[in-house]
Amino acid sequence: MHRRAPTEGDASPLARGREKGRPVFPRSAFCAKHVGNLAPTTEAEPFGRRASQLPIGGVERLRPRGSPLKMSGTVGATLKMLTRDSYCDFSEYVEQSYKGRKELQAEDLKTSSTLYVGNLSFYTTEEQIHELFSKCGDVKRIIMGLDKNKKTPCGFCFVEYYTKAEAEHAMRFISGTRLDDRVIRTDWDAGFREGRQYGRGKSGGQVRDEYRKEYDEGRGGFGKIFQPQLGKQ
Repeated sequence: MHRRAPTEGDASPLARGREKGRPVFPRSAFCAKHVGNLAPTTEAEPFGRRASQLPIGGVERLRPRGSPLKMSGTVGATLKMLTRDSYCDFSEYVEQSYKGRKELQAEDLKTSSTLYVGNLSFYTTEEQIHELFSKCGDVKRIIMGLDKNKKTPCGFCFVEYYTKAEAEHAMRFISGTRLDDRVIRTDWDAGFREGRQYGRGKSGGQVRDEYRKEYDEGRGGFGKIFQPQLGKQ
């Protein structure tokens, strides 16, 4: 049987590279593996080689142990956006006792484990609130918001946990849920102080209930300023 002579095209890539004086490596010479879902602070040592021994063409070498993480502004902003927990962000509200001292309030909020809870029904009890919020952690205490004249519940409260992590869970999973058929909202509070449990409206309740034009059965009907007019009719 006649067998044709081998041509250049029949040679292996490695053999052709050697003949032409070029270093050609077979695919088996490379062992690359993509590793994802790593934290930005992950270092190279756990993968078997020190960071300083890993050449990266055209890019700064991986940082040595202990050096600060450096990244471009675009990359840093993207990572911050992806890891941001918007449910736990602080609102722009400034409590009256902090007027002119917004920075001090910001510092207190960082360590606070107290939440303000709003849009409650006047008829929601402390026991109901405790049952709901205890699903996210151990509740230290609940301070019910009161009408400063009647000393009856007026639609808000403060919930204090033992740890900030528990308060963060409540911000994520309870804010926006329903209690007594009302969508409640939670916000960070810098910490309860005596006197803040009373409404600040002229009639004794919350300011929002003074001027409400819509009828809200769970919060006393129409706004306080409209009730005398409706009574005359």
